[in-house]
Amino acid sequence: YELTYASDKDEAIDATMMHAKVSVDVPGMGHVVGTYHADEAGYDALDYNKHSNTGLMDIHEWGGREGEGLTYYTVGYIHSLNDSSAVGVMYSDFSKANDDKLGTEIDAYASHKYNDVLVATVRYGKYTPETGDASDQWMLGLSLNF
Repeated sequence: YELTYASDKDEAIDATMMHAKVSVDVPGMGHVVGTYHADEAGYDALDYNKHSNTGLMDIHEWGGREGEGLTYYTVGYIHSLNDSSAVGVMYSDFSKANDDKLGTEIDAYASHKYNDVLVATVRYGKYTPETGDASDQWMLGLSLNF
C-alpha cells in the first residue's frame, strides 16, 4: 500500500497531488494492482510521474499538458511465470481535473530477467482518446542495472 500527498506552492503556483496505490498478492496466481491519482492544474512532479505512473505509453503527465490537472485510475494484473519472467496487463482511465474525459489506455507486457544486470521487456499499448483516432504502440526495451 502506498499513499502520497504533496503540495507545490510558491508565488506563481498553488497545486496539490494525491496518489494512492494498492497491490494484493493472490496466492499461486500473481498480484492485482490498483492506482488512483488526482492533481490540480500546474502540479509539477519533475520525473516522478514518468512511465510507470501514468500509463506505459507516456501520453499524459501529472498536472496535465495544458495545465488543467489530471485524474486517473489504473487496474492491472501481473503474473510471475517463474523467478525470472512475468507478464502483465493494465487498464487506465484518464480525465482532466474538471472531470472532462481524456481517454483510456490498455497495456500488455512480458518481461524476462536474464541476470542481475540485463532485463528485456516487450510491450503493446493501445490508447483510445475520448475524441479522435486510437493509437497503438509497440516497445522492445533492454534495461541494464548496475
